[in-house]
Amino acid sequence: MRILHVVHRIPPSVGGSQQYAYRLAVEQAKLGHAVTIATTSSIHPTDDVPGLSVTGLHWRATNADAPAHERRDGIEIYRFRPRALVFTWLSTPPLATWLRQHVTDYDAVHTHGYTFAEPYYAVRARGRRRGPRLVLSGLDLTQPHASPLFRAMMWLYDHTHGRRILAGHDRFIALTRDNARDYQRLGVPASRIEVIPVGINPNEFAWPPAKKPKALRLLCVGRLVAYKGFQSAIAAMPKLLQSEPRATLAIVGQDQGYAASLKAQATALGVERSVEFLGSLPLDRLVAEFRRAHYFVFPSINEGFGIVVLEAIAAGCYPLLATVKSLRHLLREIGGSPVRISSLAAGARDIARVVTTRSNAERVRAVQGMQTTVAERYAWPAVARQVLATYHR
Repeated sequence: MRILHVVHRIPPSVGGSQQYAYRLAVEQAKLGHAVTIATTSSIHPTDDVPGLSVTGLHWRATNADAPAHERRDGIEIYRFRPRALVFTWLSTPPLATWLRQHVTDYDAVHTHGYTFAEPYYAVRARGRRRGPRLVLSGLDLTQPHASPLFRAMMWLYDHTHGRRILAGHDRFIALTRDNARDYQRLGVPASRIEVIPVGINPNEFAWPPAKKPKALRLLCVGRLVAYKGFQSAIAAMPKLLQSEPRATLAIVGQDQGYAASLKAQATALGVERSVEFLGSLPLDRLVAEFRRAHYFVFPSINEGFGIVVLEAIAAGCYPLLATVKSLRHLLREIGGSPVRISSLAAGARDIARVVTTRSNAERVRAVQGMQTTVAERYAWPAVARQVLATYHR
């Protein structure tokens, strides 16, 4: 089968959609399919393309090091240089032109991201021609928008470009039942939606939960932005250190403007020596950090799914998660403990309560059960086959 994935960015760009699209493409290639990715040369979501992002107006050149075409991990990759950015939308006329020329070369076109330009380009490229089936994975549909301005902008988007994107696709992949309801809220019939989770390769991370260092260690992984909620983990440290003086918190991720605030918070609370900021890490070092940690703390309020949670569980970490849509799904389907996001103090209390009251034996038994669930339901080969079946429906 000839498969084209159309996505705004791919790794080394950081983000769930990027990782999902790339790993899915790789797994499909392993199953013997001819897979291509059409994407942009952008790496950073806020400041490597001229335009307007959530951080304001900026003027920088797109990453120039990525090749325009390469074959990697069994897939063909074509990158196109964006000309401008407006929030999530990358204006990339060369990509739109390439899609018009090549979209009918494929049996299935899988687009990624409801609030991005690339699915819109694919819809316009196929138009009314007989062509491939268009399938959309809208990981970003589950993300809440607290600001009244952003809610108004999303209402306008839903009734303009969003409506055209949904009308132009044949099938839709939802990651959770909540995600499926988001599609339905926008008018997509339930009969056209398949609920298929994100996958991981459990063997890359596998580690016995009983084989951890003696000193308590908590871990946060993700971009350093306010909505990830890592400030709740830092706020829990004074309480944790009272009962576990050697406890540490490691924070792994690319700084996107919030690291200074987190470091200032740690200093103000007097826990700066117990909080480690490790920056972005290559996979082998990230796996090592997962395997050192007893608890994975992820009180994020804005997640499409939470792939990193599956990785943490596979590596033997007990998860503490915010009760937002996608993470609530993981709490319900796999396990872990909820962290309230109503206030910083409430979240910190939840984290401290679980960590200080749960025995090591209880933690180990719970994580062992979660690891079995992840291996059975979320391994990439099974997920890739489910997605392939959707292309034929």
